[in-house]
Amino acid sequence: MKFRRPLFVLVLLTVLLIAGWLWWSFPRRVDMADYAPANSIVYVEFNNLAAVAQAIQNSDVWQAATPITQSKPATQNRFVSAAARAGIGPLPAVLFARAQLALVVVDLTTSEENDTLKVRPEVAIIAETHTSRWRTKPAAIEAVKHLANFVYGASMCTERSADAEYVECSIAGGERKIVGAVDGTVVVIGNSDNAVRSCLEVRRGTRPSIHTDTEMVKVRANVASNNTLGFGYISPANSAKLFSWAAPLLMRQAPGNQQLEQLLAVSAGKILRGVAWTANPSPHGIEDRFLFSLEPGVVSRLQPAFETAERDENFWKLVPAGFESLTIYRNKAPATAWNSLDSAMSYKLDAVPAVLFGSLLQSSLAVYGIENPKEVLPSLSPPLLTMKPSQGAGIDTRGACE
Repeated sequence: MKFRRPLFVLVLLTVLLIAGWLWWSFPRRVDMADYAPANSIVYVEFNNLAAVAQAIQNSDVWQAATPITQSKPATQNRFVSAAARAGIGPLPAVLFARAQLALVVVDLTTSEENDTLKVRPEVAIIAETHTSRWRTKPAAIEAVKHLANFVYGASMCTERSADAEYVECSIAGGERKIVGAVDGTVVVIGNSDNAVRSCLEVRRGTRPSIHTDTEMVKVRANVASNNTLGFGYISPANSAKLFSWAAPLLMRQAPGNQQLEQLLAVSAGKILRGVAWTANPSPHGIEDRFLFSLEPGVVSRLQPAFETAERDENFWKLVPAGFESLTIYRNKAPATAWNSLDSAMSYKLDAVPAVLFGSLLQSSLAVYGIENPKEVLPSLSPPLLTMKPSQGAGIDTRGACE
């Protein structure tokens, strides 16, 4: 009896020590917004890679493709998953179980070549591995090399040590490159020195983070939850900037007109407050939701555009068996919905921008053969379909179905 008591105490103490070590080893979720520059044009975060992978494998598309891809869903072993989250096991499994990711677009550079405007985004992927640098560094270097070989083909890679551990891969005589940096438990991989340096400066506190954007914090708190797989955000200023770059293409205007872009950016800034995105698991896949924040007065004038008609599935008889994409509009009164867009723009914009935006809206329907929406839409009833048939289907890709 005297021997059993010390043995029991020893076993209990060992169990408590192991439990305490596991509890201490489990990663504490950080806010990835603390790692992204405040002026990021686009910000996206994923806090649970295992949950994202599981949602993809459970989707209808993945299940339908299984006979072709011959892929099998990875078995979820709770003990193995818990061990990986505690840092025990093969390094790829540990990093996959513990890491949080963020993707940022820190800048967009443009250049003209033969009357063509080339847009090159400066992108960085930030990974909080929650794993020590000595374990993370080899995997990060190998990932950069594999990525460079995949994107550019045979690449030359060099390593150096400075304020962080760097690896840089590029092709001979080319300007494009991939840069990776390992700073403690954080890995940053970008397509430019500026993108990587910007993220490292945020981590070190010498540059403000996007967490200082109160609108982003407010929107994320409202739309994201513990079950959210991914969250994305574009600030009001950057939403207007992106719109000003994309709108001329819809208007069939030559890109690079700075006066037009400035007018579009200022006008869009009066309407848009920002854009947010969330991805959530659903019974049959992943559900994406987009939130476009608008001025209250604009929202009230857009209300007719959100009035939907009763569902009638007979229209499927008009849809061919094969198509690449299909969009269904269930507006109760298509012409009224269209007029509400004009009303919303006229409410916030001056005369010249309002006419410009009206031309932009009209151009968006021109690809479907509708040159004058105000004459055509009153004759149509819901639902309206726009469709891009599969290649070789022999059907005109432009058109509106009633």
